[in-house]
Amino acid sequence: MANPPKKHVAPQADTVPDVRQTTIRLTDDLDAAITREAHAAGISRSEFMRLAIAHHLGYLAGLRGDPKPPPPPAGEPDPQP
Repeated sequence: MANPPKKHVAPQADTVPDVRQTTIRLTDDLDAAITREAHAAGISRSEFMRLAIAHHLGYLAGLRGDPKPPPPPAGEPDPQP
């Protein structure tokens, strides 16, 4: 039997510096997928969205050939110290 994936331990929202609230519109299917994946990872939907956006920004930076991608969200290790 395969081991379950390790769960990410996210910082509490009140400990994340400089967090701003925003609103996005999602289809029902996308909203359900985000909820499912966040629950499976043991993190909040907000943390899941922050991580997904940060990963996508890093991906885009890599496509452009930027020498250093944007910094990770608060509480995440920097892959390029």
